Amino acid sequence: TLTADLVLKTFLQILSAVAFAHSKKILHRDLKPSNILMFKDDEGNFVCAKVTDFGMCREYEKEEALSTGVGTPGWRAPEIETGTYDYPVDIFSCGKILNALLEYLEPNDTALIERLTKLAMWMTKTRAASRPSPSEAIQCIKGSLYLTDAWFDELEQREAEAKYKELQKEMEMLEKKMVILKEKKAVATTPIDIPTRSPDSDNFSMASSPLESPTPSPVATEFLASYYSSPSSSSSFNSAPCFSQRPPPPALTRSDTCPYPRHSNPKV
Repeated sequence: TLTADLVLKTFLQILSAVAFAHSKKILHRDLKPSNILMFKDDEGNFVCAKVTDFGMCREYEKEEALSTGVGTPGWRAPEIETGTYDYPVDIFSCGKILNALLEYLEPNDTALIERLTKLAMWMTKTRAASRPSPSEAIQCIKGSLYLTDAWFDELEQREAEAKYKELQKEMEMLEKKMVILKEKKAVATTPIDIPTRSPDSDNFSMASSPLESPTPSPVATEFLASYYSSPSSSSSFNSAPCFSQRPPPPALTRSDTCPYPRHSNPKV
């Protein structure tokens, strides 16, 4: 068995070490009884407790992605499996350590056991935001913050209000998305004019009238006028000098024709 004084001193030093690590933006992520060293003097009296094994610790900034699967099953917080967690994961592990210490506590001080049991329940809340900070847990250990039934009822009420606010935010986000989708649908079903391009302009215009016929160039106009005004233009279009007929092909001679009769094979 452990005395109440030894349990309180041990757990206070564990919480102080965790608070110091968090002040340096360090997550331990593997707090458990085997990583707590107890030091005694030559007479066997308790001196101090030290947190060890920082092999899984991580320097952490807010909203930073973290690894999953770290820690020891049975001692680690449940949100570690999701990869989205924060400093309260160490508080959860401390609550588990406190539960382990309470199993060895002398049963004569029922008031202290009840107070520490409620603290362990608070520290091992499934909802990470509902867990205390290391300083709040230290206040509970020192007795300046008493965890009564009324206090726990108030805590549950605050948790319910926080969940309700989160649901309200999610509903507002869904409503905004629905409005955006409706606006996109209205824009997509509105008929639009197809842009056309004028032949004598490089700019596009929304022209609803048909395109006008192109105006011939002065050179083409002069050529056509001179051609149709000449006397030979009425006889034939091919009589124009630029459209003269080709000469007939030359007649084939005997030597140009095939030496073999049609439908007969040559003699080999």
